[in-house]
Amino acid sequence: MTNTNWLSTKITLILFTTAVLVSAIMAAGRIGIERNYRQVELVMDYYDLIRLIREMGEEERLEDWVSRFKEAGITSLALEEETLNSLSEKGGITVFSGRQMRDFFRLTGLIYSKLWNMADGPTKLDQTYILTDDYHLAQQISWNLKDKIARAPQSFRLPSQGGGKDDYLVVVNGIAPAVLEIGIGFSPELIAWIETRGLNCILRPSNLSLSESPIDPDNFFDQVKAWPPVKGIIFSGMEVLGYPGSLAVTARRLKENDLKLGIIEFTPQKGIKELLTQVENSEDTEADQRVVRVHGIGPQEVEEITFETALARMLRAVKERRIRLLYLRPLMPPDQKGDLLQANLDMVRALAERLNEAGFSPGTGNDWPAHRINHLLLFFICLGVVVAGGTLVRKIVSLSTMTWLCLLLSGSLLSLSVFTPVRPLIQQGFALLAAIIFPVLALFRVKSISPVSSPSFSILIKESLKDLGKITITTSVGALLIVGLLSDTTYLLNIEQFRGVKLSFILPLLGISLLLLKGKELTALLDRPVKLIHLIMGAVVLVAAIVVVARSGNFGPISALPFESKLRVWLENLLWARPRSKEFLVGYPALLAGLFLLKQGRFPSLRGWLLIIGTLSQISLINTFCHLHTPLVFSIIRSFNGFWIGSLLGTILLGLYYRYSLHFAVCQNDLLGVKEGIGN
Repeated sequence: MTNTNWLSTKITLILFTTAVLVSAIMAAGRIGIERNYRQVELVMDYYDLIRLIREMGEEERLEDWVSRFKEAGITSLALEEETLNSLSEKGGITVFSGRQMRDFFRLTGLIYSKLWNMADGPTKLDQTYILTDDYHLAQQISWNLKDKIARAPQSFRLPSQGGGKDDYLVVVNGIAPAVLEIGIGFSPELIAWIETRGLNCILRPSNLSLSESPIDPDNFFDQVKAWPPVKGIIFSGMEVLGYPGSLAVTARRLKENDLKLGIIEFTPQKGIKELLTQVENSEDTEADQRVVRVHGIGPQEVEEITFETALARMLRAVKERRIRLLYLRPLMPPDQKGDLLQANLDMVRALAERLNEAGFSPGTGNDWPAHRINHLLLFFICLGVVVAGGTLVRKIVSLSTMTWLCLLLSGSLLSLSVFTPVRPLIQQGFALLAAIIFPVLALFRVKSISPVSSPSFSILIKESLKDLGKITITTSVGALLIVGLLSDTTYLLNIEQFRGVKLSFILPLLGISLLLLKGKELTALLDRPVKLIHLIMGAVVLVAAIVVVARSGNFGPISALPFESKLRVWLENLLWARPRSKEFLVGYPALLAGLFLLKQGRFPSLRGWLLIIGTLSQISLINTFCHLHTPLVFSIIRSFNGFWIGSLLGTILLGLYYRYSLHFAVCQNDLLGVKEGIGN
């Protein structure tokens, strides 16, 4: 039996050490990649900029202003797809409804026999008529609308009655306003103009269509191939081009044209995940990924957000969420006085300066290198999670060595699934297990902590901090395994995400609560009569749990309080990586206080609650590393800041408690002495 135990211990140690070493190697490789991934593309929306320039009466100095924005830090200009509405506003075309077209023919006397013989008269009320004197523009409209409306547009040449320039008429099946917002392509001349200004051009094609058939992406990409060089694509609207039936074509043509694809943060466009999966799984898997995460100021925000708020938000997106393309629009806050053009130019310049101060720089070299963990290495990391789970089970219930080895064998067989097509599911499943297991395993050490004999505060706090450090290191090992499990490019670019964030919050809290309450204590608790104070405490705990779970993630139904938002901004300015509030304000102080009272041997019920609340620090710690789009070094520094600030705050509070309790004890002894003297 002794030899068998020795063998199982050795196997456990070897497998777990291997998993930790492999994960550490993966983490080091990821840090190396992120260290060189420092260029941030600053993209200005061209039409919004032009609109502001015109409103400020500076249209004649358009080229000068574009050059100024380039010098300030702008690297690219983005073009939304032209629409019939936008062309009409600029005077490039004249748009008529069916009724307006009848009046036009009646007034001008211009009747073209072929047009007159269409259907049952010269015009139809359910059609839209576009008139232009530019043949190429008429062709562009016809070409781009051919698969976006119910029937292909018809083009006609209308002879001039006065011997002047001919007009061209495009007849579109559909009525305003819907047809006016359909994309009709991009201007090659404008793309060439942007290139001559030393700026990259990023196109924003739309998938908006009035036809039941999906848009054929080849029509768009065939035009792109013939145009001056285009550097990137950011799809406009709530669907990607080719959704739902032609995403494979879009993925293939993106690769063929070597186009960078922008993923808009917090905007779940339909088809984007499937498209990115096809791009990631293409034959050229070792090439740098022409995918970049985008954060921008929405058109509905430009008149609400202040310049300072926008700057802070964009810098936070770059530092904390690996955003490498910032989509800028000219801001027009209502309280802004003076020259808006100059104010926006100053904002771009300030943004470039703050990026440089934070270790980044404006530029277009933001391709993420392909990174995919080897199947065998992934298998060893999964075994590490299996060993940790088995260790936790053995701490809870007694297992024979043979049962333990059978459990390990079963976990090994499941881990072999990483060599099959269900690899992504296995990765996410083992990552979730690690997020649940390690906080519970870390807090399990409190079961073996005994009160110390010395009443000295320095000894009590020193021993408590030592235990807090050991608990945090154990949880950090679990975080390291998650980093190793989910180091593929699909996770780092947020194509795939860690699943089960809510479960990873709830289950460890329940597990620690049950472990800290022994069987007899739990039975006694259930046998107690329910009082009003119990109902109030239960309601408080329930509300607190709901708030914590609801606020997990980047956005939730419960936002930060005003004072908390100000504290966050202050900490961001003070520290490179702001710690999480639930860690340094609640979790670590509560956990340290629970350990301190455990060492002191006082207030058993209170310390139990404090230890349960303190579990939040470990859950939040491991959750930080589940945000895979966050740079790893940032997550490490953020977690370290949460640990030391929370420990410092807890130490101060415990010092005040210890001093107060001593003072109270002295006063109580003095009072007792006075009573004894009076009695004598």
